[in-house]
Amino acid sequence: MNWLVIVSIGHLLSAVSLILSKALLSDKLNNPVVFAFWVSAFGLITLAAIPFGVVIPSATELLLNFITGAAFTFAVLLLFEALIKGEASRIVPLVGGVIPIVSLLLERLLLGAQLNMWQLAAFGILVLGSIVITYEPRKPGFSKPENHRKYILFGIAAGCLYGLSFALTKLAFETQPFVSAFVWMRIGGFMAASSLLLPRKFRSHLYDSAMVLKTKVGFLFLSSQVFGGAGFILVNFSITLASVALVNAMQGVQYIFLMLMAVIASIKFPKLVQENLRRESLVFKIVGTIIISGGIYIIAQTAL
Repeated sequence: MNWLVIVSIGHLLSAVSLILSKALLSDKLNNPVVFAFWVSAFGLITLAAIPFGVVIPSATELLLNFITGAAFTFAVLLLFEALIKGEASRIVPLVGGVIPIVSLLLERLLLGAQLNMWQLAAFGILVLGSIVITYEPRKPGFSKPENHRKYILFGIAAGCLYGLSFALTKLAFETQPFVSAFVWMRIGGFMAASSLLLPRKFRSHLYDSAMVLKTKVGFLFLSSQVFGGAGFILVNFSITLASVALVNAMQGVQYIFLMLMAVIASIKFPKLVQENLRRESLVFKIVGTIIISGGIYIIAQTAL
């Protein structure tokens, strides 16, 4: 099978996972802290890989792994905070536009990577695309969605933490075996998620959510995690067949799938997935998606 088909299917599955997560956050599991905890807990399935190369790292390496996992967990939390109020077709591309900027800057700081003219130009394009896709045109009598600025800031913060996590992940993989570092990161992520439950009210929400997960909602949550995991595996498998830069350039495909599914879902299930379907809003979403995809493509090409 052609790698383009594989990576496209991977991004399609990831988009399905995000739409399901948005629906769950809008319905039964509407607490981002609890949702992030369950996602991190699901990541502990990687403990099954312990017999396949997991070693005890040094104190410095262990701290790096835990910080990396914690950054990822808090990024997930902020992403869900943004998704619960914001539109998925805006938030996800916004986060995807911030990640390359932060990760490349940190890569230069931590690993000495140099930014060339094309990469700097791509940064500008990504910032422009992020502004366009999050812009909400207003008409007389029309108000922005509740907490519009707040969820945009949550999205930007999530992108920064994802970028930090990815940069630290690359740093960890340079000195540690892949499987071992990956497992310790997931443990660190779960520890960070557990710390979020220190306030009693969140522990109460966790118990309530456990009851909810016993219903059909639990099946939907599990499905979202399976779709997300399968998409991640397919995208990573495609890297073994083609340039990692070209595979990453295909990220824009996920935005297209996401926008189409978000619009369809908002028509079929308006109470669960709310999207602004005004023509002016859709134009900005489409143009912003195209601009962000172009910026990611330029970054990928400069890495070849």
